[in-house]
Amino acid sequence: IELGVDREVIVRLGGGRLPLRVVDADSGRPLAGARVSVEREESFGFRDGSALATGEDGRLLLVDLVAGEQTIHVDAEGYGVESVTATVAEGDNPEFVVRLTRASGVWITLLDAAGRASDRSLTDYVASLLPQASEPQPVRYSAVLPASSTVRRAAYRALRMRVFGLGDVKVKLGVDEDDGRTLRLARLFLGRRVRRVDANEAWTPHELTDKLALLEAHRVAICEQPLPHGERATLDGRDAISPCGERSSPVRLMLDESFCTAADFEETLEHGRASVFNVRLSKCGGITASCRLLARIAATPGCDAQLGCQVGETAILSAAGRAVASVLGQGERRLVAVEGSYDRFLVGEPLSREDLTFGRGGWAPPLAGPGLGITIDGAAVARTSVRSRRWTTEPSATPRGSA
Repeated sequence: IELGVDREVIVRLGGGRLPLRVVDADSGRPLAGARVSVEREESFGFRDGSALATGEDGRLLLVDLVAGEQTIHVDAEGYGVESVTATVAEGDNPEFVVRLTRASGVWITLLDAAGRASDRSLTDYVASLLPQASEPQPVRYSAVLPASSTVRRAAYRALRMRVFGLGDVKVKLGVDEDDGRTLRLARLFLGRRVRRVDANEAWTPHELTDKLALLEAHRVAICEQPLPHGERATLDGRDAISPCGERSSPVRLMLDESFCTAADFEETLEHGRASVFNVRLSKCGGITASCRLLARIAATPGCDAQLGCQVGETAILSAAGRAVASVLGQGERRLVAVEGSYDRFLVGEPLSREDLTFGRGGWAPPLAGPGLGITIDGAAVARTSVRSRRWTTEPSATPRGSA
């Protein structure tokens, strides 16, 4: 075939072609490296049961599919397996979107049940995953000063936190155009308690340098998620560590929305984008996956972790976070901050009979008892449930305790 400079040849395989896109069900974020396999043996490339992986944009093109209904299995690190059915026609098909849900809630439930069955605390399991774990200790939680529409409201909230004896407060920025005013007000009422700020992806790349200079002037140590996830490449080299241990910036950067998996961690280190990582059990795949991430961060020189929380989380997730924080502790090579257990401050109807809200100064004791160490109020769960689903299993012939 003789081609001119303005010609091309497109070779198409027979059968159906299905563009697939895999995203996080909550945020819509594309999931790179998600494993995809097709159940039909007649489909090209899947006869051996092997799986393909999505690209950086979460996309994958499935080719030579037999027309008709195809069962597609998709899973990713920190997510449950999703099996979906797609109707494929001959030739090109519209893009098919698969939304994966994080498996954190299911794993917490199973670990709680296992702990109760064996009369062991969840902290025992957590400690087995963390080389830097110690005996459970009281946890000191930090607070968050939210963005306020008025100076008066912000001052009132800051003053309450100071009177309550909280020792560490994170300030939300990016909502008010005058971030400098917000920082001056926080410093006035909270002093050195303000070490961290959270821009919540609100800043743009062209204003990043000026914003970081502002933080440096106000002696802020850590800035969380300054840019949207899609602009993360702009952070390249902003928080790199030289071979002699020197940092490229006095203000350390923390990733939250741009950090969910081990792959995100490795990518961040490779490009020198951040050195602090916000690990949230609900975001990072549950207790097991989160603890593995925490162990990996602790083993990496120059890197630190914050144990975050989900806004409005109930006592179930707060108890799981308490189990992790109580065996990790805070300080050198531990956690730079712990967030969570805001239960009574944020939750309208508690789901446990125990009150997990932290006390004066942000202090809370480790939880005793098997499993999560809390008693679930079944009636409260029923009242607040949007929908429910029950799973049952056949009785096992395996003697209890033998497996």
